[in-house]
Parts: sequence; C-alpha cells; structure tokens
Amino acid sequence: MPYQISEINPAKTATGMTLTWATRLAAAAAALVLAVGPAVAKDDNILRLDHYVRHVSTVPVNAGQVVDLFMRERVAAGLNHTLRSTEATGKVVLFIHGGTVPSVPDYDLDYKDYNWMAYLAKAGFDTFSLDHTGYGRSPRLTMDDPCNMNPADQPLLIPNPLSAPCPHSYPFTLTTSQSDWDEIHTAVEYIKRIRNVEKVHLVGWSAGGPRAGGYAGLHPENVDRVLLYAPSPPGNVPSTPPAVVPRPGFPMNTQTREELETGRWASEINCVDQRDPGILEPLWNTIMDYDDLGSVWGTPPGLMRTRTAVSWGWNPSLASQITAPLLLITGDGDSTPPSVRRATYDLANSASKVFIEVQCASHFMVWEYQHMVLFEGSKHWFLNGSIKGVSNGEIIVDPTGKYHKQ
Repeated sequence: MPYQISEINPAKTATGMTLTWATRLAAAAAALVLAVGPAVAKDDNILRLDHYVRHVSTVPVNAGQVVDLFMRERVAAGLNHTLRSTEATGKVVLFIHGGTVPSVPDYDLDYKDYNWMAYLAKAGFDTFSLDHTGYGRSPRLTMDDPCNMNPADQPLLIPNPLSAPCPHSYPFTLTTSQSDWDEIHTAVEYIKRIRNVEKVHLVGWSAGGPRAGGYAGLHPENVDRVLLYAPSPPGNVPSTPPAVVPRPGFPMNTQTREELETGRWASEINCVDQRDPGILEPLWNTIMDYDDLGSVWGTPPGLMRTRTAVSWGWNPSLASQITAPLLLITGDGDSTPPSVRRATYDLANSASKVFIEVQCASHFMVWEYQHMVLFEGSKHWFLNGSIKGVSNGEIIVDPTGKYHKQ
C-alpha cells in the first residue's frame, strides 16, 4: 500500500478569507497523520506516495467542513522522502487534471513510457497531482446517489443501478471556479511546507488550464513556471460569482468508454499510428480503478462520473494577470480553432513565454506517440525556462518530432 498522509490545511482560503475559529478548531480536532510504509513503483525505484490533504471545503454543498483531498506523488527513492525537506527549489511540480479524467490516469499511467510524473521524477523533480472534489479519490459529494446524474444520462444507469429515472436529491451544480482555486491553494501551501520551497511549477490540461492558469494569475507569489497543455480558453464570463450559488441543476454527468475513445478522441486523429491501440485498455482500467461506483454502474458496467460546476473568473482580464514564465502546448488536431487554442498565450503578460504547436497530435496528446513533446518540454521549461534555446516565441514540432522555430 502506498504511503499516506493527511494534514490540516492553511487558515485562509485562496481568496484570503480567514476561517472562523470554530472552523479551525474543528479542523484541528479532525486532523490525523497516517503512515503506511513507502511504496516503490515498478520503474527505476521511483516512489509512489499518496497524500490525503486536509482542506476546509468551499464547495457549496459542504462549505466549512473538513475534507481530505487526494494527491499522488512520484519521486526518486534516493532524492526525497515524505516530510523531509531538501534542496527542492525549482524541482517541485503540481499537475492539475482536466474536466473528465482524474489525475492518475492523466499523469501517472503505467503503460510503456507514457507516465509523465515518473518521467520528471527520473529527471530529479518531485511531482504531485491533485484530484479536485468530484474526481478520483477526493470526495465525490452527492455523486454516490445515481439520481443525481444528468437526466439525459440516467438511461445509461437503467437497470443498473436504477430501475427508472428519478429526481435529484441535490438539484444543483456541484462545485465552482472558486472552490477549485481554493483546493489548489491548499495543495500548493501543503507542498511548500513539506518541501521547504517558496514556489511550485504548475501543469494544467484542458479544463485544468483555467484552474492552473487562473491560480497563477491570482497567486503569482506561489508560482514558479507554468505549462498549459491544450487549455480551455479564457471565456466571456464575469470576474465575480453570480448572484445565486449554487446554480440549479444536477451534480454530475457521465462519460462512457466509447464516448471518450471514439466520440471525442478518434475524431481528432489525423495521422497513421497517432495512438498506440495498446494504451486503450490500461487507460480505461486505470480510470475505472479511480471510480469505485462508476466502475460498477451501467450495463455492461463501467461509466466515468464527472462533476458539474458553475464557472466565473477565467476571462481575458485574469489571463492577462499571468506573469510567470508560460509554456503553452497544443496539438494541431485539437478540435478547438487555432486562434482559440493560443488565446491564453496571447493574453498572458509573462516576460518569457513560448507557444508550441505539435503536428499529428490531438487534445489527448499525453496518450499519443507525440507525448514526449510534453514530457521533454516540461523538463526543459522547468529547468531552464527555454525550449531548444527559445525562451520567447513560437515553435512547430513536425510529425517526426523535430522542432522548427517560427
């Protein structure tokens, strides 16, 4: 079993709101530290450690309550040990997942050389990946009730576990942009303490782009360098929350294996051998490993549960507040229009920023043969602040993996 640790969160949220003494005392009473022995992964003595980080929730359904957020760590066995500070400055990375798949299948997938976290751990980094509320092994608030599924998706749950459609027991969207940023803030402050660093590098993919990019804009004091991979673009949304939160609706959607592999992914594959067909089974199995109920729902069983959210804040104004060095990588097969894919790059006020477009790559490049552009790019960006000697500008990576400065 992996090493596990849980720790109380800081006394303030990402917005700077001070928690009440009652809440802090309740959190302190609930705090525990659990140690269940370090686990060595299969590849080159790279440790796999699981952290459960105490956090005072700002999700509307349980605001003010203490929860445990799941965070995976990968680190070389001889480099770092849990709760032992080292010279880790510039070598700590926090990965933020997207809108459907949790962090472990995204970044810690055990298939050939497709494990991004282990790749950076071998290069001397201490890597962490966070599951937000509603994903993986973090709290799935209200999502254990199948009646809280999107009504359009409830037929997929008949007859297992539902016998007929049913009304929601929680008729609202689940999380918010602010609750996501607050969770990142807790994770960052926790990592800073246990690694004795002042800043961390951030990686955000897809819908994780607004979370990581937004956090970098809100908290430049905590962010070293940023890599955004196929990020959702800044939208025409208000900077402040709507008058009514939570918003009426339902807490969760679902996505089937066919929807992921065929409906979304295959439609963006434009080159021969762009993805290894052998990755599909271990990828889906890992997704199911981190969704205990979704893995047994449906006929045949196996659905990925995804949470709903109400969003605000991620707009051109916040994107322009990004000042940390920024690397933005997209695939040319991504269904998002090119001008939209690069919007965050154009808006960011980073003194150093690089945009890379990868040919024969889709929105799901991390699981495709061009994945090494992401892995190598992250290593060089976080170590040196440049890619192939380029610290400002645009690069195209051709189908053979060669870099061409524009």
